Amino acid sequence: MCLLLLHSDCLIKKLDGELATSTFVSAVLEVISEISKVNSDDIKPYLGDLFPLVLAHMQDLGSRDKRQMAIKTLISIIENTGFVVKPYFYFPQILKVITDLIQNEQQKDIRKLIFRLIGTLGAIDPYIVK
Repeated sequence: MCLLLLHSDCLIKKLDGELATSTFVSAVLEVISEISKVNSDDIKPYLGDLFPLVLAHMQDLGSRDKRQMAIKTLISIIENTGFVVKPYFYFPQILKVITDLIQNEQQKDIRKLIFRLIGTLGAIDPYIVK
């Protein structure tokens, strides 16, 4: 078993722990982002666990840094695993989360990241999703 795989499992569990401060969560998200760049195959088995956690941190209006790092992490995971378009189907709440962020986000740099995330996710066929 790969050492990165063991760390991935541990890091994902720490994201939702009771001691997860915004600084700690931002650091863990950054590590997960870097792991996806180094070896995306290690992250793929955890996509089902990662996406809901990252989406939850994207919605945290109390911490700008956590929101920003969550969006960057999601972009990195999608880019490096090739998991495009499918998140719309596996995680139907993702579209609502993104549209809410676009409407409510005041920070220009985070808004740019949100639009980059949309581009990274890819387009969905309007005939399939109604």
